[in-house]
Amino acid sequence: EYRDLYLERSRALYELEVETDLGDAMVELNDALREQEEADQALLRARAQLDAMLDRPPLAEVLE
Repeated sequence: EYRDLYLERSRALYELEVETDLGDAMVELNDALREQEEADQALLRARAQLDAMLDRPPLAEVLE
């Protein structure tokens, strides 16, 4: 009976660890996606500023 209880305890701890690892991975993925979006937005803002300084329509080359 002790072995069965110990095995059940080990399984429960393993499942909790897997859930924690999955949760951590999801948080890291969301952080990476947010950072990518911020970088994309910064690039678009810089490109718009460059277009404005060169008196070009915004994103003219990208739309061609």
